[in-house]
Amino acid sequence: MASCASTRNLAIEYQRPAEITFPENVTRILVINNTVPQDPTFGVKHTFNGHPIEPIAVPVDSAAYHTVNSLSYELNKNNFFTKVTVLNESLRGDDKFELPGRLDNNIVNELALQAGADAIISLDHQIYNSQISLLDNKVGLKNGSIKVRGFCLFNVYIPFREKTHMTSMRYVDSLTWRNDDVSTRRDDLKELINSEYAGTVVCATGSMMGNRIANKIIPIWVADNRKLYSSYQSDWMAADANLRKDKWGEAVLIWEKIYEKSSSVKSKAKAANNIAVCCELNDNYQQALDWINKAQQILSSKGYNKDASLQKELDLYHKALETRIEQSKELNSQLRY
Repeated sequence: MASCASTRNLAIEYQRPAEITFPENVTRILVINNTVPQDPTFGVKHTFNGHPIEPIAVPVDSAAYHTVNSLSYELNKNNFFTKVTVLNESLRGDDKFELPGRLDNNIVNELALQAGADAIISLDHQIYNSQISLLDNKVGLKNGSIKVRGFCLFNVYIPFREKTHMTSMRYVDSLTWRNDDVSTRRDDLKELINSEYAGTVVCATGSMMGNRIANKIIPIWVADNRKLYSSYQSDWMAADANLRKDKWGEAVLIWEKIYEKSSSVKSKAKAANNIAVCCELNDNYQQALDWINKAQQILSSKGYNKDASLQKELDLYHKALETRIEQSKELNSQLRY
């Protein structure tokens, strides 16, 4: 009797390590807004039917405030640090907004003492460009948009070291607001797309960048999926029945029997894959990789083309497991395991 194979995706979530690994003693963070207010006419382009016109001023003074507060909110929400405080006060003595700042060792040490902080994350530079576009359909304004592109530079400092500067983080992102209401009249849209509203889009961009920078500082949860193979043969169906009851251990026993006794190369490889998934779910990444290696070896030893769909899936899973093994070492260090 011929059997029909089936495949299903198993959704999983796991933590990915942060891009930065702080020293073990760092549990209290001070986030600083150390930027200089940007000229409201800097980087603003305003067009009407594709032709440049006199740009409006776009206030960006409060954008940095939104960036550091969004960052501190995310750090607090995840409870990765025991204390996160914010200082929304620039320590720079110049007005050169187009140039990045940098805290010197003495200031870092003084701020750390005052705030009781083990590390300082300082927004030392932020620049925005705004593109405001208006289109006229002869009857009224049919479309208007505001596109804001932001750049931010955060420096990380560890106090009481010979060189307090630890690393830098740069991030670029953009946000677009668009009016597609064809009933909007010219005067109404001109009223809508004004300096104040453009500034609101800038602040929203700042908040978004603060949120994204947080993902570089703390471990984050990411979603992925894994392939589980099955068939309408009785042993495969028995394994599926155990999975529906969340009895993974019993399902693994069945897959091990299939791997040992089946005369089908593909069945052996698929069973090995399923066992690997179970090992990964139990955080046994090396054991999972060993099973995927077995599956790959079985297919290659029997002369299966590496471009075959199953081989491709196994290769992808192999790479994913190698990445998890590499990341787990860094993650364990960050989580103090």
